[in-house]
Amino acid sequence: MKELNIKRLEGEKFYFRFDIEDFEGSWKPGQVKERTHKSLNRDANGRFILEIWEHHNKFDTWAFTSKYYELDNSEVLECVNKAFEQKQISERQKNEFLAEFNAPFRKPIKYFDNVTVFHDDTYKLLKSGTNYYLCKGNESYKLTCHPYEPCTCIEGRCIHNAFNITDVFESFLYKETITSISGREYGPKEFCDLVYAMIENNLDDVNIDYVEKKLWGNKKSIEDNKAENIEENDDDDDDEIDEEALETDFGYKLEGTLRERIIKMMEIAGDNEKNRWKITTIKESYKRAKVNLYPTAEKFISRYAYLFSAMSPTFKYEIDCTRFFFDCYDSIDEDTDQVELLRKATFDTTLPNTGYNFSKIYLKIKEKALCNITAVGRFGYSPASTLYVGENGKLYATKNNINDIRVYDNVVDLLEYELRDHIPMGITD
Repeated sequence: MKELNIKRLEGEKFYFRFDIEDFEGSWKPGQVKERTHKSLNRDANGRFILEIWEHHNKFDTWAFTSKYYELDNSEVLECVNKAFEQKQISERQKNEFLAEFNAPFRKPIKYFDNVTVFHDDTYKLLKSGTNYYLCKGNESYKLTCHPYEPCTCIEGRCIHNAFNITDVFESFLYKETITSISGREYGPKEFCDLVYAMIENNLDDVNIDYVEKKLWGNKKSIEDNKAENIEENDDDDDDEIDEEALETDFGYKLEGTLRERIIKMMEIAGDNEKNRWKITTIKESYKRAKVNLYPTAEKFISRYAYLFSAMSPTFKYEIDCTRFFFDCYDSIDEDTDQVELLRKATFDTTLPNTGYNFSKIYLKIKEKALCNITAVGRFGYSPASTLYVGENGKLYATKNNINDIRVYDNVVDLLEYELRDHIPMGITD
């Protein structure tokens, strides 16, 4: 183990922590809980780095020191075994790490300042600085993404359930192909065709399978495209749902327009017993957070709490089902500090919680509503939106952006907007 003379680790990846020791005595909010811990990381050059972090004062977050050590292979394996024995990682996580540990290291794309990952007679894919571009002729188009769903964005035009741009460029850099959630294989040429189709056809805010059908019909592989000429399928309708193509059992089948499906889904979920008895634990969250639960908000929670966990909607693609959620602030949830989330949705948590230090977003929504408001939960695709209910009965949603506050008359309007590209096909108990 070799100590490194650095003040900060510019690491590529954090893996896990272990050997965690807490300060003696009780812990209270605002105090530092851990006296020391170790973590395993990997830097941009592939070296495994051990960080040893030590806090010197439980009352001062900034009173700490950290040291860094380069590890050899045997020392890395020792760290992995310790983390597993201390239950900081699961067996699955351990096996995933070992697979990466034994694989050849490849430098991540983000550490290349200027690199062209693909170039032919028509297109060029290049990274310049921190930006990614598709070039065709004399035109260049900046590519970005929302990494969690993920969405691929081309100069503001969005393809839902598409690709993380960093993953795309890194795969093409190392001569690999990528696969969409529909099962279609992409090389760099096919990816460029997909992206440019958004520009050429003036498309925006569409699901990837819609663009794929427009370009390639039902063909899934690169070889399929080479074997046949690309055919335009002008009969497709963005709002049309292909019921016959679905091979999954969607539980209780939902039919009709998107709005009709949502209403039916809510009728079923609203009658579930879970919506009735857990309201007491939700009230406890508001009491602990010192947040006023106004009557309209309590009525909303009583009616819609656990909407998506009481009876889960099923979608055409599994990724939609597993990542969309609608959660209220319930103190019984042991996996997440819901009280803290509620406080952050209401107060400026950098200031003492007096009950009056409201956050800028909270005050902006209150100003827009012209009445008192209550944060009632989080919903959507990660990163989640925060939902507020006004005393006027209207709903206000934002992704913590003071300039982007959406207003809905009711929850059906809200869900109709949020699910416009993710049609619920059924609902299960």
